[in-house]
Amino acid sequence: DDPKSAIDSTLFEHAPGYVKNIVQQINVSYSNACYDCSGVMIRRLAETMIVDAFEKCGALDEITDSNGDIFSMTPLIKRLSNTNVFSLSRQTKQAVPHLKDIGDWSAHNRRYRARKSDIDSAVRHLRLAASDLLHISGQDGG
Repeated sequence: DDPKSAIDSTLFEHAPGYVKNIVQQINVSYSNACYDCSGVMIRRLAETMIVDAFEKCGALDEITDSNGDIFSMTPLIKRLSNTNVFSLSRQTKQAVPHLKDIGDWSAHNRRYRARKSDIDSAVRHLRLAASDLLHISGQDGG
């Protein structure tokens, strides 16, 4: 692990380019002390991995509205926690809301400034969720 990186990019070596790009942006912003940027991108990565898991399992209809638009993060998390399409660990179900929070606070709270410790805490949740979601979406190389 690179101490200047937020998350080990090798976890994502079998992921598509768009996922690797998000991981790279998390790590570049983290290494440059742009912690709000890291927080927003952590949320984006979580959302992307959730959608990829549903898509891989042929269940996009579970997370889309009547117009075919993918749900926003809150209902997406609810569907993730309640789906019967795939099995998700209890720990991942508990971790994902933290990933939403760090991104929301960094993007929408004008008085909040993410710190390194905030991102480090979120990354522990991200590492756990990534293991599950990359496996479910077939992006873990296994």
